[in-house]
Amino acid sequence: MKRTKASLTSKLRKANIPVPKDASIKELEHRAKHWIEGDGFILRRFRQSRGIRDEANILDRKTIYWVPNSQFAQNLLKTGIVFSMGRTPAPPADATFLDVPENYGEEE
Repeated sequence: MKRTKASLTSKLRKANIPVPKDASIKELEHRAKHWIEGDGFILRRFRQSRGIRDEANILDRKTIYWVPNSQFAQNLLKTGIVFSMGRTPAPPADATFLDVPENYGEEE
């Protein structure tokens, strides 16, 4: 069954997941697949570290990130080289939005 923009928007809103004004069906499906209900995380990297896991390798040490509540965010926190500065329903003005990568969780 093919999902419509209206059905995806309704599903996301019921889960309290923000819906961008001009989002495509592909973007909405991505959010429905990866985002989890609840506030996103404001994250910052501690410092350079050896043996960085893939999830944390993409983060700059001086940048503050907002990551939606997701398995991706949980895995970033589990690396131990990022820390949560708090949780908010939407990205703060001074934070860089870091979405779940397009192919996250798919085996190569």
